[in-house]
Amino acid sequence: MLTAFLFTRYYFERTAGSFFVRNITLLYLFLNSIDLGVTP
Repeated sequence: MLTAFLFTRYYFERTAGSFFVRNITLLYLFLNSIDLGVTP
């Protein structure tokens, strides 16, 4: 799960690298941290 997240973030930052995509990435990480019960 985490590996897929890192790959997705790397891919989007290499292709788009936009502020919107970066916010979506942070939101995705935040939601995953809640599901895993891990505090950022």
